[in-house]
Amino acid sequence: MPAAFSEFWYIAYHTLFWLDLYLSGSPEEDFTPPALFLWTEGNPAVSPEQPYTKEELLTYLAATRRTCHATLFALTDERAHQTISSYPWTGEQGVSILELHLYTMRHVQEHAAQLLLFLGQHGIPDEALTTVARAKHGHQT
Repeated sequence: MPAAFSEFWYIAYHTLFWLDLYLSGSPEEDFTPPALFLWTEGNPAVSPEQPYTKEELLTYLAATRRTCHATLFALTDERAHQTISSYPWTGEQGVSILELHLYTMRHVQEHAAQLLLFLGQHGIPDEALTTVARAKHGHQT
């Protein structure tokens, strides 16, 4: 695995990429990330020519947050139980939208903790972080 895969920018990108893909509900082979970003996840030989910038990742985060809000706001009980595509981690079996969202939440939490640990290890004070412990009622980004 290339060393870049353990760098802060790449972990942030990896997290956003999979969040974007899973929110789409598309099979991996049908998903295309936003134009600026490469599909590096399935092929370690493919990597961007330079690290994605903080601004590029924040733009991707803002777009993905909007998608997340819209997707969850539109989620009905019927849709939550609908079976969709399979993914390698499902053993090639279909997965419900609800299960996919729960899996995605755990994945994002895992990497958010990893990124916060990285920041703490590099002396970034808590006051400099804009993490959100709880969603604000009616708040949209």
